[in-house]
Amino acid sequence: MTGTEIAALFGGGLVAGAVLAPATMIGGFASARIARRMPSRVLRWTIVVFATAVAVAPRPT
Repeated sequence: MTGTEIAALFGGGLVAGAVLAPATMIGGFASARIARRMPSRVLRWTIVVFATAVAVAPRPT
């Protein structure tokens, strides 16, 4: 379980945890399948662009 799942389960209720856990697993498997099919150069640049976007995104206050 990820930290988000644990927080949702104990802090947000059982329903949030029950929705988040399978969604995280499905997303992980789907992302891995997509990443295996992508050329390595495209995958690297996708990761760089996504990480940069997350790093420069404004933080909620």
